Amino acid sequence: MKGCSQDNIREFNGADGFAPVHPDDRSNLEKAVRACREDKQLHSAEYRIRTRSRGYQWVSVNYSFITIGEQRYLYAVYTNIDELKKQERQLEKQYNTALAFLNSVSGTYMATQRVNLTKNKVESIGGFDPLNLKNKTADYDVFISELIKNFPRIQDRRNCAGVLRENR
Repeated sequence: MKGCSQDNIREFNGADGFAPVHPDDRSNLEKAVRACREDKQLHSAEYRIRTRSRGYQWVSVNYSFITIGEQRYLYAVYTNIDELKKQERQLEKQYNTALAFLNSVSGTYMATQRVNLTKNKVESIGGFDPLNLKNKTADYDVFISELIKNFPRIQDRRNCAGVLRENR
């Protein structure tokens, strides 16, 4: 992953095992590793590490301290997550662009909401909230049910309730 062999890794890293860690990530990683030095639990971290070409790439590491005889070792397994981090940054950029657009037209629509479907939770509401539901519930199903009950026309309430039943 770093472009080193077992023979030249110490030459590349030097005596300090944290030397190849990106300066912005180093102090948090050092604290995390030192804090678990005496336990035998599996730990994980994500950080940027310097490659042989002197660039950085994101890695995920699972690590644990092990003892063999009188010797104590740090056992670590690395996974390259550089592409995953690039995708995360791209998704965040797209999300921020969409949110900026919605915020720019907030007076022209009834409401927008960000919903975490994994947790069934309404995380934020923007725009017009005529029922003031954002202060009453964070549960998505309850939120939708209350919203439908308050539609002005009975046929709209029936139509939306039917669509919701079909989609479950």
